[in-house]
Amino acid sequence: MSRRQVLAGAGGTGLLAATDSTARAATRTRRSRPDGTPEQIHLTWGDHPATSVVVSWASPGQAARPRVRIGQRVISADARPYTDRISGETVWTYHARVGGLRPGATYAYAVTADNDGNAADPFSATFRTAPAGRAPFRFTSFGDLATPNTAWVLSYGQSAYAVEAVESFQPLFHLLNGDLCYANLNPAVQPEVWRDFGNNNQTSAANRPWMPCLGNHEVEFYNGPQGFASYLARYTLPDNRVPGFGGRWYAFRTGRLRARAGGRGRGRRLVGPARHLHRIRDRGLRRRAGRLCGRRARQHQGHPLPRGGRRPGQPGHRRQGRAHPRLHRVRDVPAGAAALIVGASPGSGDLRDTVGSWTFS
Repeated sequence: MSRRQVLAGAGGTGLLAATDSTARAATRTRRSRPDGTPEQIHLTWGDHPATSVVVSWASPGQAARPRVRIGQRVISADARPYTDRISGETVWTYHARVGGLRPGATYAYAVTADNDGNAADPFSATFRTAPAGRAPFRFTSFGDLATPNTAWVLSYGQSAYAVEAVESFQPLFHLLNGDLCYANLNPAVQPEVWRDFGNNNQTSAANRPWMPCLGNHEVEFYNGPQGFASYLARYTLPDNRVPGFGGRWYAFRTGRLRARAGGRGRGRRLVGPARHLHRIRDRGLRRRAGRLCGRRARQHQGHPLPRGGRRPGQPGHRRQGRAHPRLHRVRDVPAGAAALIVGASPGSGDLRDTVGSWTFS
């Protein structure tokens, strides 16, 4: 559905309700003194979506014994803090890997810490694991979400309703196709932008995995060797088995669908992980990484070539199309299965204006 259709169907009341829900979620975790109260809670798939998930969150201050409870199990979380190099603010993030789950099952969980301001009533939600074999399921997809806080550059009020729209479909998972919150366009307040983004998404992302893809707007000045420190601190993603490049691209399989998340681009303007393939010196690792993010790692004078193998302006150059999610048959997908390759590209405004829903069986 288009953004206009969303607004027409929701009306002013629906949009205000979604925005109010987001405001309440953010207010619940704000304290005069920073503590370990969980916020920005979201799920991602583990290495095996049928049996594992990762619960991730942030807190205003350092949490004491951050943990997740599922039934009688208590899973300790690993802290992954980073300091924003422009504002100097330290951001506290946590990740709890939950394994040993049953395929296609629904689980309730709670997130807390010793210094959780809501310890008497900690945050709780439910999620469903992926099916082990062939079974129908639904997923949704869009990119360029931003935040509902219009004080930030490129944020807009519809962002709150877009999250509500995803939740209305009740998908098994959601694909978030790059350019997540545009924090890099608000360099003095990058952690604040990420906070508004995460608290907005929590409405849906705490109930089902939201699987992100790097875009060019995830690159932030001074935050890590490639500028991905904010992104990588917030997401734990399936292992791509490329040392030193974890989280830049990945793949996962749900039922008979295999999804690959990696950067795509036009001509020489490659975004996301694809632009860094030439930095991997080991040829075997470079080939494996290229296959995993959906393109071959071609080199020319130290830079990866566009997919057509020729530079813009050369005879036979084929210009890249818009980065819609597309279905492909690829070599490492079993017969009868489908592969989905998603990514972000410059100027892909269609991803910002649409909420897509697909059902597979």
